[in-house]
Amino acid sequence: MAARGLDDAAVAQEMNKMVSFIKQEALEKAREIKVKGDEEFNIEKAKLVRQETLSIEAFYEKKRKQAEVQRKIAQSNHINKARLRVLQSRQEVLNEIFTEAKSKLSDLTTDSSAYGTLLSDLILQGLYKLMEAEVTIQCRKVDVSLVQSAMDDAANKYKETLKRPVKLAIDETNPVPDTSAGGLVLSAMDGRIRCDNTFERRLESMTESMMPAVRMALFGPMPVWFCQKWWMRLEGGSSSIVILIGIRPLSCSFKEHSLVYILVVALFSSDPSIPRNDLYSKNVLKRGNVKSTLKPEGSRYPVGVAVLALFLFVTIGSLIFEFFNRAPVLA
Repeated sequence: MAARGLDDAAVAQEMNKMVSFIKQEALEKAREIKVKGDEEFNIEKAKLVRQETLSIEAFYEKKRKQAEVQRKIAQSNHINKARLRVLQSRQEVLNEIFTEAKSKLSDLTTDSSAYGTLLSDLILQGLYKLMEAEVTIQCRKVDVSLVQSAMDDAANKYKETLKRPVKLAIDETNPVPDTSAGGLVLSAMDGRIRCDNTFERRLESMTESMMPAVRMALFGPMPVWFCQKWWMRLEGGSSSIVILIGIRPLSCSFKEHSLVYILVVALFSSDPSIPRNDLYSKNVLKRGNVKSTLKPEGSRYPVGVAVLALFLFVTIGSLIFEFFNRAPVLA
């Protein structure tokens, strides 16, 4: 018996099942494509966002660094300007000090006896420096009488020290201007060698060399432990200044007495007994170099050694004193 075919209803049912299956597969495929597309979109979106975020961060980091650099430059400029103002103010104070000192130079001539002794010392110092047999002296007209009495005493001391005579003469045709505060000028070899011992010249020579010590006394030391000493000799003069400044820690102020602050003005007297031999004199005149390697014979510095010993003694004692004062107290 021949097989019986499907009726129309069964065929339609089977076709509907096939269509439903195909649609279901299509929907699942579409869903997969959509999910994959969303994932790729999110990945690309995150990548672009990250890139733009890094770009923006780099841009503003660059701006921040530029602003920081500008801030530091402005801060440095302000600090430098402030330092310059401080240095300028300090220099003005120093200039006022030396200007006032210059204005008081004329006070040294008020006492005729002391001034005459000083002129004798200046002449003697100039003779030691020139080391010539004939020396001409120039002075103010008002000082001629004092110089005449002072140069004999200086010549005798010079002869007694070096065992050689010296001839002194006053040049009244070319005197030191009356506007000068005092002092004198010694010359030899027809004026080719000069020793300017006027008060103004001596102050000028000391202005630069004394500047560090005066600055230290006024404005304090550097902010570190230090021990400095200056041995300063008045150029062209018989007087010496020894300045010893002791060790002082950063925590101490200038006026505190827990450690040493010694300012010794020594040898400002009238005993420049520093004989120099002929070889030293010829070497100086030949080379024009005052700082010759040849040392003068008979040089003695007993006062300087005594001052140095005193300085060391007081400094060590002050260090011990400060150590015990700063020792921690146990509860």
